[in-house]
Amino acid sequence: MRGTCLRPKVRDRRCAYEHDVRSAYKTAETEVLFDEGATLPPISIRLGDGELLKIRGRIDRIDLAFLGERMYFRVIDYKSRPRAVDLLRMYLGLSLQLPVYAHVIEAASEALFHAPSQFAGMYYVPVYDPLSELKRDEEAALSLRKPIRFRGLGLANRDVLQLLDRNLPAAKDLFPQMLTKTGIHTNAMVVSAEVWRALREHTLKKASELARSMVDGVTAIAPYQLKQERACQNCNLQSVCQFEAHFDERQMRVFKSIAKDDVIAQLNVVALDVREVQ
Repeated sequence: MRGTCLRPKVRDRRCAYEHDVRSAYKTAETEVLFDEGATLPPISIRLGDGELLKIRGRIDRIDLAFLGERMYFRVIDYKSRPRAVDLLRMYLGLSLQLPVYAHVIEAASEALFHAPSQFAGMYYVPVYDPLSELKRDEEAALSLRKPIRFRGLGLANRDVLQLLDRNLPAAKDLFPQMLTKTGIHTNAMVVSAEVWRALREHTLKKASELARSMVDGVTAIAPYQLKQERACQNCNLQSVCQFEAHFDERQMRVFKSIAKDDVIAQLNVVALDVREVQ
């Protein structure tokens, strides 16, 4: 057991080296707890009727970089397997973790860093042991020396994206394609500062709606389906709920797949609503 735990950490240090030497970001904080009596306070969301939702959690890592006098932050969340940030899943309320973390950092920047900071991105970083899945051959050995690839959502600002890797746009080993020689790649997972603010507000609204349904005692067995993904695929409680997709298909919450540009258009509507309220 001890060897199994150590191997991924050793690989992580070795393969993170390229990020360290090519990125302008430096790790500022790790294992940051936001909760009552912790480094940072929990997020408080009013549910109505005088009830207050408090969200607590622990942020794996916060990195900082400077562009002129402006300070930018990115959120890092470690995963046991490679995972991509999906803007649609965030919009639907199926993946709220990273935007919640980014909101916490943005709101508490003065307390953490004694200065305001701006959102630059949120990324999943895989920390796993490929030897558990690959044959122990030369190809597997080479895979252990490949840099870890960050997958996430960045700020649609070419200068800010360049902070990720000084070798962009030529290099594509540390991040999915982000930049071209003259601008931002059309397939890059990025959003404008305004869309990020809309996503942040939308995330808090989704969290409030979920909490409200729990307080109201909503316990319907209605797993979601998005494209080929079903909630039951990642659930170990099927023996409890007894849900069978083949027989209970009408109870599935089927979400329609929406293109990234359409999700951003919906978030732009949210941004407009936020401006009107302000």
